[in-house]
Amino acid sequence: MKNLVFVPILAVAPLLAHGHHSNAEYDSSVVQELQGEILEVSWRNPHIELVLRTDGIDNAAAIWDIEAQDVNSLRRRGLDGSQISVGDIVRVAGNVSTTRPNNISVSNLLLPNGTEISIRGNTQPRWSTENIGFQRTSAEQALAESGPGEGLFRVWMSAAPGGFPAPLPLTASAQAVRENWNPANDPTMQCIASGMPAAMRLSPRIQSTLGKTVTTSCYVSSYSTSCGQFI
Repeated sequence: MKNLVFVPILAVAPLLAHGHHSNAEYDSSVVQELQGEILEVSWRNPHIELVLRTDGIDNAAAIWDIEAQDVNSLRRRGLDGSQISVGDIVRVAGNVSTTRPNNISVSNLLLPNGTEISIRGNTQPRWSTENIGFQRTSAEQALAESGPGEGLFRVWMSAAPGGFPAPLPLTASAQAVRENWNPANDPTMQCIASGMPAAMRLSPRIQSTLGKTVTTSCYVSSYSTSCGQFI
């Protein structure tokens, strides 16, 4: 018989993430292309930010704020910031904000040397056969490459889609949080950090270094997380 262990976890107090916004503000139905000169490069979390000046017949002179993905995600794609420099003439494609003028979430960027890089999302190359960051490593590939190690530094994510199995129970405190949850207070829409890494929320099964498989059921609020574990 399985032992049920309830573990309350207090998350770190959320921090207001400057420059972090929900993708909901961008019009994903329309892809817009821009070309111009890079005026500023801010290679830092929570999002890479660029400033682009567009000139020419197709793009009337304007200053655009460009948002890309986070530093960690781009590093996994082989991008470290050295590929983009102030003064570069680049071409970009992405989705324009519906709330902020001259703000665009860019997925594809064409460098002056003809190399196209993926800086957000899971799109395909648009302009060049020479590209970086468009190849994705599947969970199966990552697991095969990581080997049979039992240490902390290995692949922890499940190959299956994220989320916890419905039958697993919530703790009493987690149940209370869910019942009092108001969609209007969604921390994502308020640009508030959740308090724990997404990988910890999305992995329904984690194999411990002791050889036991632990299945965890959690309810996550912006301030705390309550979990029930089957061992």
